[in-house]
Amino acid sequence: MELGLVFFDTADVYKDGGSERVLGAALKGKRDTCVIATKFGYDTKASGGSRKAIRIAVEASLRRLETEYIDLYQMHAPDPVTPIEETISTLQELVHEGKVLYFGLCNFDPWQLVDAQHVARALDGPSVLSIQSPLNAVNLTPYRAARPVLEKFNVGMLAASPLARGLLGRDYTFGNPPPETHPLWGRKGVVYWSERGISVALRLRETARRRGETAASVALQLLLSLPGIISVLARPRVPDDLRDYSDLSDLGLTRSEINYIVYGT
Repeated sequence: MELGLVFFDTADVYKDGGSERVLGAALKGKRDTCVIATKFGYDTKASGGSRKAIRIAVEASLRRLETEYIDLYQMHAPDPVTPIEETISTLQELVHEGKVLYFGLCNFDPWQLVDAQHVARALDGPSVLSIQSPLNAVNLTPYRAARPVLEKFNVGMLAASPLARGLLGRDYTFGNPPPETHPLWGRKGVVYWSERGISVALRLRETARRRGETAASVALQLLLSLPGIISVLARPRVPDDLRDYSDLSDLGLTRSEINYIVYGT
């Protein structure tokens, strides 16, 4: 917070609620100067997007976070069983009650976002504020697919995994791989460990050297240079990483720099 980082994204299932508890304790006395975003839907005690599941989940999150309201309450993933009307109407109720200020969706396809927005409008209540998707210089497909919808419905996108599970923030190559316990070897990271991923990372590092900045900083700037991206959700592994996240150039990247990093042109 001293570095100006005041947006915190978590979820009820991270460390089985431990992440929310730590965050709530850390923000005591500072609650109104920060933004808390958390998620629901994966907790086995309250899974999915039904009215009952959401009611149980939000009360549990409020207790763990030691707060009276959640700034941004996000559905962690689509629920194929519960009608979207039930989910949206319940989230609207939470907004009217003051327990939630805004709500968003995570890992939804663009057509599902369109469906949710139409439902919200038909119910004549608050609509979806944001959508969260894995997004980085290696894979911009979710952004390209969603951009027309973002613009039409005035929805912002939160970029999860902006450093491609650590590939873009370090000096890893095929000859210098990360340790076996690194997130790149996990289910969500191994997709980035490819010829394309390494090529993008090398071009990004080259651009960072020319600019006199860190690779992580340039990777985040690239996303923030795109219209509709309202925040990048980077996870620091060590405290020094925070400076990369806070010390971003006001100028951002040029279109030619972005094209070079992403496409090599």
